[in-house]
Amino acid sequence: MKKIVYLLIIISVFQSCMEDVVDEPTLNVRVEKKTYKVGESVEFKFSGNPDNIIFFSGEQKKMYQYRNRIEAEGKPVLSFVTTAANGTQVNSLAIMVSEDFTGTYTPEGLQSATWKDITSSALLSQGTANVKSGDIDLSEFANADKAYIAFKFTGQLSELSTQRKWTITSFLLNNVTTEGTVYPLFANVAAAVWKSVDIKNPDRVWSATNTQLVIDGGPKNTPDNEDWMITSAVKLNAVVPDLGLPVKNMSTRSESYTYTYNTPGTYLATFLSSNVRAYGSKETETQVELTIEP
Repeated sequence: MKKIVYLLIIISVFQSCMEDVVDEPTLNVRVEKKTYKVGESVEFKFSGNPDNIIFFSGEQKKMYQYRNRIEAEGKPVLSFVTTAANGTQVNSLAIMVSEDFTGTYTPEGLQSATWKDITSSALLSQGTANVKSGDIDLSEFANADKAYIAFKFTGQLSELSTQRKWTITSFLLNNVTTEGTVYPLFANVAAAVWKSVDIKNPDRVWSATNTQLVIDGGPKNTPDNEDWMITSAVKLNAVVPDLGLPVKNMSTRSESYTYTYNTPGTYLATFLSSNVRAYGSKETETQVELTIEP
């Protein structure tokens, strides 16, 4: 009797182990040809039935090899638009960058950090409205754990001249990777989440809206002023992982998938297959190289 009980236990354990095994997903992908024209439909025909299939076309931001990438070598590019009005005081706006600012937005926190003046890299308004700064290369800061960008305003007490009024719009910061993909780090003024730090003359400070930064230094005889407007921290080599398109889940069966490429080039189309169970999962990838002609 004991032998029978032991045998039943062994069989039960064996069956349980078998049930806990996740099958390797199998997917074969066929295409009628390897070269297509722009705008021509590509039909990927499937054999096999994995639980899930995710498609990466191989186009920019849709590459399988970059699905887990959060950093990439590239060129951080800053640009913005300025309008200067009132007065004739010169050098009243500076663009500053810090790699060691701690995010303490106080005069003490500001002054304890190292700031590099990059104003010479930008084209600023001299009184003309809506002057584009041009593309400012921030590559020297690209490997920093974090960086901060600031606009520093200074105004001098004068009986003869009003202090400048500055308006800044269209603030953009992108990481342009070596393969030419553009990843927005700050897509507009609001995305930078600005904070101001007043050093001198609290009556005249920066203001921020979703679309612009403004500081008006004030009329003649306004006291000396120094005010900073600083972004939130940003990692200049950051990117967003590439995304695939789910084309099948475990509740459906699919025998093909059709896709259209709109740009000439060579693409590595990848299908990531997976079987998923409560006790585990397995993945495999199937790749097809395609040439897309004009």
